[in-house]
Amino acid sequence: MKADFIKSMGRWSQAKENLFDVYYNCFEKWMRRGIYRNELPFVPSIELRNASVRYFKHKHLFVLQDTNYTMGERCKLIKEWNPKFLECAMHLFNSGYQIPQHMQAVRVHKWKLDDCVSLSYSYTLSQKYFYDWVKGKIERDEPFIDSYVRKPNRLYTKGMSMQYIPSDMRNHFMPNHNDYDFQNCHWSIFYQTQEIGDEYKKVLKPMIEEPIDFMAHLHKHSGQPMKVLKQKRNAILYGDKRGTGCKELNDIKRYHTEWLSDKQKHASSLFSDITYWETLALEQSVSECNVDLLMYDGFMTKDTVDICAIEKKIKENVGINMKLVQKRAA
Repeated sequence: MKADFIKSMGRWSQAKENLFDVYYNCFEKWMRRGIYRNELPFVPSIELRNASVRYFKHKHLFVLQDTNYTMGERCKLIKEWNPKFLECAMHLFNSGYQIPQHMQAVRVHKWKLDDCVSLSYSYTLSQKYFYDWVKGKIERDEPFIDSYVRKPNRLYTKGMSMQYIPSDMRNHFMPNHNDYDFQNCHWSIFYQTQEIGDEYKKVLKPMIEEPIDFMAHLHKHSGQPMKVLKQKRNAILYGDKRGTGCKELNDIKRYHTEWLSDKQKHASSLFSDITYWETLALEQSVSECNVDLLMYDGFMTKDTVDICAIEKKIKENVGINMKLVQKRAA
Protein backbone atom coordinates (compact mmCIF):
# COMPACT_ATOMS: atom_id res chain seq x y z
CA MET A 1 0.00 0.00 0.00
CA LYS A 2 2.91 2.33 0.78
CA ALA A 3 4.47 1.58 -2.63
CA ASP A 4 1.21 2.41 -4.41
CA PHE A 5 0.97 5.72 -2.58
CA ILE A 6 4.56 6.65 -3.48
CA LYS A 7 3.76 5.98 -7.14
CA SER A 8 1.22 8.80 -6.98
CA MET A 9 4.23 11.17 -6.72
CA GLY A 10 5.62 9.85 -10.00
CA ARG A 11 8.58 7.59 -10.63
CA TRP A 12 9.87 5.92 -7.47
CA SER A 13 13.00 7.33 -5.82
CA GLN A 14 14.59 6.86 -2.42
CA ALA A 15 14.04 10.53 -1.66
CA LYS A 16 10.27 10.16 -2.21
CA GLU A 17 10.16 7.11 0.06
CA ASN A 18 12.06 9.10 2.68
CA LEU A 19 9.54 11.91 2.34
CA PHE A 20 6.69 9.47 2.89
CA ASP A 21 8.39 8.24 6.08
CA VAL A 22 8.71 11.80 7.38
CA TYR A 23 4.98 12.39 6.97
CA TYR A 24 4.23 9.00 8.45
CA ASN A 25 6.44 9.86 11.43
CA CYS A 26 4.26 12.94 12.05
CA PHE A 27 1.13 10.82 11.68
CA GLU A 28 2.40 8.16 14.09
CA LYS A 29 3.15 10.73 16.82
CA TRP A 30 -0.30 12.21 16.29
CA MET A 31 -1.92 8.78 16.68
CA ARG A 32 -0.01 8.03 19.88
CA ARG A 33 -1.32 11.13 21.60
CA GLY A 34 -4.58 9.37 22.41
CA ILE A 35 -7.04 11.72 24.07
CA TYR A 36 -4.85 14.72 23.26
CA ARG A 37 -5.39 14.04 19.57
CA ASN A 38 -9.07 14.98 19.89
CA GLU A 39 -8.70 17.94 22.27
CA LEU A 40 -5.70 19.45 20.46
CA PRO A 41 -6.32 18.93 16.73
CA PHE A 42 -3.05 20.55 15.59
CA VAL A 43 -0.24 18.23 14.57
CA PRO A 44 3.39 19.42 15.04
CA SER A 45 5.30 18.98 11.79
CA ILE A 46 8.76 20.34 12.62
CA GLU A 47 10.39 17.40 10.83
CA LEU A 48 9.07 18.75 7.56
CA ARG A 49 11.26 21.85 7.72
CA ASN A 50 14.01 19.64 6.27
CA ALA A 51 11.95 18.68 3.23
CA SER A 52 13.49 20.01 0.03
CA VAL A 53 11.87 22.62 -2.20
CA ARG A 54 11.46 20.31 -5.16
CA TYR A 55 9.71 17.59 -3.17
CA PHE A 56 7.47 19.82 -1.07
CA LYS A 57 5.21 20.12 -4.14
CA HIS A 58 3.82 16.72 -3.09
CA LYS A 59 2.45 18.12 0.17
CA HIS A 60 -1.14 18.10 -1.12
CA LEU A 61 -0.99 14.28 -1.34
CA PHE A 62 -0.37 14.09 2.40
CA VAL A 63 -2.03 17.17 3.90
CA LEU A 64 -5.51 18.52 3.18
CA GLN A 65 -5.25 21.56 5.47
CA ASP A 66 -2.39 23.19 7.36
CA THR A 67 -1.55 26.64 8.66
CA ASN A 68 -0.38 28.11 5.37
CA TYR A 69 3.20 26.90 5.20
CA THR A 70 5.29 29.11 2.92
CA MET A 71 8.50 27.77 1.43
CA GLY A 72 11.49 29.10 3.35
CA GLU A 73 9.63 29.42 6.63
CA ARG A 74 9.81 27.01 9.51
CA CYS A 75 7.02 24.47 9.06
CA LYS A 76 3.65 25.25 10.54
CA LEU A 77 1.03 22.86 11.87
CA ILE A 78 -0.98 20.19 10.10
CA LYS A 79 -4.72 20.42 10.74
CA GLU A 80 -6.18 17.73 8.49
CA TRP A 81 -4.68 14.78 6.60
CA ASN A 82 -5.48 13.95 3.00
CA PRO A 83 -8.04 11.07 3.20
CA LYS A 84 -5.98 8.84 0.87
CA PHE A 85 -2.84 9.27 2.96
CA LEU A 86 -4.88 8.82 6.14
CA GLU A 87 -6.21 5.50 4.87
CA CYS A 88 -2.71 4.32 3.89
CA ALA A 89 -1.13 5.51 7.15
CA MET A 90 -3.86 3.90 9.28
CA HIS A 91 -3.27 0.59 7.48
CA LEU A 92 0.47 0.80 8.16
CA PHE A 93 -0.06 1.87 11.77
CA ASN A 94 -2.44 -1.01 12.50
CA SER A 95 -0.06 -3.47 10.87
CA GLY A 96 2.86 -2.31 13.04
CA TYR A 97 4.91 -0.59 10.32
CA GLN A 98 8.30 0.67 11.56
CA ILE A 99 10.25 3.50 9.95
CA PRO A 100 13.62 2.18 8.66
CA GLN A 101 16.48 2.50 11.15
CA HIS A 102 18.64 4.60 8.83
CA MET A 103 15.84 7.17 8.69
CA GLN A 104 15.67 7.34 12.48
CA ALA A 105 19.40 7.66 13.09
CA VAL A 106 20.76 10.13 10.54
CA ARG A 107 20.48 13.88 10.98
CA VAL A 108 21.02 16.20 8.03
CA HIS A 109 20.87 19.94 7.44
CA LYS A 110 17.88 21.71 5.88
CA TRP A 111 17.09 21.35 2.21
CA LYS A 112 18.90 17.97 2.02
CA LEU A 113 16.39 15.25 1.25
CA ASP A 114 18.28 13.21 -1.34
CA ASP A 115 20.24 11.18 1.22
CA CYS A 116 17.68 11.11 4.04
CA VAL A 117 15.53 13.40 6.12
CA SER A 118 15.95 14.31 9.76
CA LEU A 119 13.62 12.56 12.15
CA SER A 120 15.38 13.84 15.23
CA TYR A 121 12.35 15.75 16.57
CA SER A 122 10.77 13.36 19.06
CA TYR A 123 7.68 13.29 21.22
CA THR A 124 9.57 14.34 24.33
CA LEU A 125 8.59 14.51 27.97
CA SER A 126 8.45 18.30 27.71
CA GLN A 127 5.85 18.02 24.94
CA LYS A 128 3.74 15.68 27.02
CA TYR A 129 4.06 18.10 29.95
CA PHE A 130 2.76 20.91 27.77
CA TYR A 131 -0.30 18.93 26.65
CA ASP A 132 -0.98 17.86 30.25
CA TRP A 133 -0.64 21.47 31.35
CA VAL A 134 -3.06 22.80 28.72
CA LYS A 135 -5.55 19.98 29.35
CA GLY A 136 -5.50 20.72 33.10
CA LYS A 137 -6.07 24.42 32.49
CA ILE A 138 -9.08 23.67 30.31
CA GLU A 139 -10.59 21.14 32.72
CA ARG A 140 -10.20 23.48 35.71
CA ASP A 141 -11.32 26.52 33.68
CA GLU A 142 -8.17 28.38 34.74
CA PRO A 143 -6.93 31.50 32.90
CA PHE A 144 -3.65 31.42 31.01
CA ILE A 145 -1.80 33.97 33.18
CA ASP A 146 1.98 34.04 33.65
CA SER A 147 4.53 35.51 36.04
CA TYR A 148 7.87 36.81 34.76
CA VAL A 149 11.54 37.09 35.61
CA ARG A 150 14.47 38.91 33.94
CA LYS A 151 17.13 36.68 32.29
CA PRO A 152 19.20 38.92 32.42
CA ASN A 153 17.31 41.77 30.75
CA ARG A 154 14.48 40.14 28.83
CA LEU A 155 11.27 39.05 30.55
CA TYR A 156 10.70 35.30 30.48
CA THR A 157 7.91 33.34 32.13
CA LYS A 158 8.39 31.18 35.19
CA GLY A 159 7.54 27.57 34.38
CA MET A 160 5.25 26.43 31.60
CA SER A 161 3.60 29.15 29.54
CA MET A 162 1.58 29.92 26.44
CA GLN A 163 4.57 32.12 25.56
CA TYR A 164 6.46 29.08 24.28
CA ILE A 165 3.94 27.59 21.86
CA PRO A 166 3.17 28.36 18.17
CA SER A 167 0.95 31.39 17.59
CA ASP A 168 -1.77 29.32 15.85
CA MET A 169 -2.23 27.14 18.91
CA ARG A 170 -1.95 30.10 21.28
CA ASN A 171 -4.72 31.95 19.43
CA HIS A 172 -6.81 28.77 19.53
CA PHE A 173 -6.72 28.78 23.35
CA MET A 174 -6.90 32.56 23.81
CA PRO A 175 -9.60 33.64 21.32
CA ASN A 176 -10.85 36.55 23.46
CA HIS A 177 -7.52 38.33 23.68
CA ASN A 178 -6.14 41.27 21.75
CA ASP A 179 -2.57 40.82 20.55
CA TYR A 180 -0.25 43.86 20.51
CA ASP A 181 3.44 44.18 19.68
CA PHE A 182 6.10 46.73 18.80
CA GLN A 183 6.61 47.19 15.08
CA ASN A 184 10.13 46.31 13.92
CA CYS A 185 11.05 46.33 17.61
CA HIS A 186 14.75 45.40 17.72
CA TRP A 187 15.80 47.41 14.67
CA SER A 188 13.94 50.47 16.01
CA ILE A 189 15.72 50.21 19.34
CA PHE A 190 19.07 49.67 17.62
CA TYR A 191 18.55 52.77 15.45
CA GLN A 192 17.78 54.97 18.47
CA THR A 193 20.14 53.66 21.16
CA GLN A 194 23.36 52.67 19.37
CA GLU A 195 26.08 54.96 18.03
CA ILE A 196 25.65 54.75 14.25
CA GLY A 197 27.34 56.77 11.52
CA ASP A 198 25.32 59.15 9.34
CA GLU A 199 25.82 57.09 6.17
CA TYR A 200 24.56 53.90 7.84
CA LYS A 201 21.63 55.79 9.38
CA LYS A 202 20.66 57.02 5.94
CA VAL A 203 20.54 53.42 4.67
CA LEU A 204 18.43 52.31 7.65
CA LYS A 205 16.04 55.27 7.63
CA PRO A 206 13.43 53.92 5.14
CA MET A 207 13.19 50.61 7.02
CA ILE A 208 12.82 52.36 10.39
CA GLU A 209 10.49 55.21 9.51
CA GLU A 210 8.28 53.45 6.94
CA PRO A 211 8.60 49.72 7.77
CA ILE A 212 5.36 48.64 6.11
CA ASP A 213 6.13 50.38 2.81
CA PHE A 214 9.74 49.20 2.95
CA MET A 215 8.79 45.54 3.42
CA ALA A 216 6.04 45.78 0.77
CA HIS A 217 8.66 47.08 -1.67
CA LEU A 218 10.97 44.15 -0.88
CA HIS A 219 8.11 41.69 -1.30
CA LYS A 220 7.08 43.16 -4.64
CA HIS A 221 10.56 43.20 -6.17
CA SER A 222 11.97 39.97 -4.70
CA GLY A 223 8.82 37.82 -4.86
CA GLN A 224 9.69 36.37 -1.45
CA PRO A 225 6.99 35.88 1.22
CA MET A 226 6.71 38.76 3.67
CA LYS A 227 7.39 36.59 6.70
CA VAL A 228 10.56 35.17 5.16
CA LEU A 229 11.79 38.69 4.44
CA LYS A 230 11.15 39.71 8.04
CA GLN A 231 13.11 36.71 9.28
CA LYS A 232 16.04 37.65 7.04
CA ARG A 233 15.84 41.30 8.11
CA ASN A 234 15.91 40.39 11.79
CA ALA A 235 18.73 37.87 11.34
CA ILE A 236 20.98 40.57 9.87
CA LEU A 237 20.83 42.53 13.12
CA TYR A 238 22.58 39.73 15.00
CA GLY A 239 25.27 39.05 12.45
CA ASP A 240 23.79 36.73 9.82
CA LYS A 241 25.99 37.06 6.73
CA ARG A 242 23.98 34.97 4.28
CA GLY A 243 22.57 36.50 1.12
CA THR A 244 18.99 37.77 1.25
CA GLY A 245 17.96 37.98 -2.41
CA CYS A 246 17.18 41.71 -1.94
CA LYS A 247 19.48 44.60 -2.81
CA GLU A 248 18.19 46.77 0.04
CA LEU A 249 18.68 44.08 2.69
CA ASN A 250 22.09 43.18 1.29
CA ASP A 251 23.12 46.85 1.57
CA ILE A 252 21.97 46.92 5.19
CA LYS A 253 23.83 43.66 5.83
CA ARG A 254 27.06 45.10 4.43
CA TYR A 255 26.85 48.25 6.56
CA HIS A 256 25.83 46.33 9.64
CA THR A 257 28.62 43.76 9.30
CA GLU A 258 31.10 46.64 9.16
CA TRP A 259 29.46 48.27 12.19
CA LEU A 260 29.68 45.06 14.25
CA SER A 261 33.34 44.72 13.31
CA ASP A 262 34.22 48.36 14.05
CA LYS A 263 32.43 48.30 17.43
CA GLN A 264 33.76 44.78 18.21
CA LYS A 265 30.19 43.92 19.12
CA HIS A 266 29.14 40.30 19.46
CA ALA A 267 25.55 39.21 18.78
CA SER A 268 24.97 38.19 22.41
CA SER A 269 26.14 41.59 23.67
CA LEU A 270 23.99 43.47 21.18
CA PHE A 271 20.98 41.29 22.03
CA SER A 272 21.45 42.05 25.73
CA ASP A 273 21.61 45.80 25.02
CA ILE A 274 18.49 45.79 22.87
CA THR A 275 16.38 43.57 25.15
CA TYR A 276 17.20 45.94 28.04
CA TRP A 277 15.39 48.73 26.20
CA GLU A 278 12.71 46.34 24.97
CA THR A 279 11.84 45.39 28.55
CA LEU A 280 11.70 49.02 29.68
CA ALA A 281 9.24 49.80 26.88
CA LEU A 282 7.20 46.69 27.61
CA GLU A 283 6.95 47.50 31.31
CA GLN A 284 5.58 50.94 30.47
CA SER A 285 3.03 49.32 28.14
CA VAL A 286 1.66 46.72 30.52
CA SER A 287 1.21 49.23 33.33
CA GLU A 288 -1.68 50.65 31.30
CA CYS A 289 -3.80 47.46 31.10
CA ASN A 290 -4.44 44.01 32.58
CA VAL A 291 -1.99 41.81 30.70
CA ASP A 292 -2.41 38.04 30.62
CA LEU A 293 0.62 37.16 28.52
CA LEU A 294 3.90 38.85 27.58
CA MET A 295 5.38 37.97 24.20
CA TYR A 296 8.94 39.38 24.43
CA ASP A 297 8.19 42.40 22.23
CA GLY A 298 4.44 42.49 22.81
CA PHE A 299 1.57 41.31 24.98
CA MET A 300 -1.92 39.81 24.96
CA THR A 301 -4.81 41.26 26.92
CA LYS A 302 -8.59 41.20 26.95
CA ASP A 303 -8.53 45.00 27.25
CA THR A 304 -8.57 47.38 24.31
CA VAL A 305 -5.62 49.66 24.99
CA ASP A 306 -4.98 53.29 24.09
CA ILE A 307 -2.05 52.84 21.72
CA CYS A 308 -1.25 56.58 21.47
CA ALA A 309 -1.15 56.93 25.26
CA ILE A 310 1.24 53.99 25.60
CA GLU A 311 3.55 55.29 22.87
CA LYS A 312 3.61 58.70 24.57
CA LYS A 313 4.37 57.15 27.96
CA ILE A 314 7.28 55.17 26.52
CA LYS A 315 8.71 58.32 24.94
CA GLU A 316 8.42 60.29 28.18
CA ASN A 317 9.73 57.64 30.57
CA VAL A 318 12.13 55.60 28.42
CA GLY A 319 13.21 58.17 25.87
CA ILE A 320 12.67 56.22 22.64
CA ASN A 321 9.92 56.16 20.00
CA MET A 322 8.19 52.80 19.71
CA LYS A 323 5.32 52.01 17.34
CA LEU A 324 2.73 49.74 18.98
CA VAL A 325 0.42 47.85 16.61
CA GLN A 326 -2.53 45.51 17.13
CA LYS A 327 -1.80 42.21 15.39
CA ARG A 328 -5.07 40.50 16.24
CA ALA A 329 -8.38 41.68 17.69
CA ALA A 330 -10.45 39.57 20.08
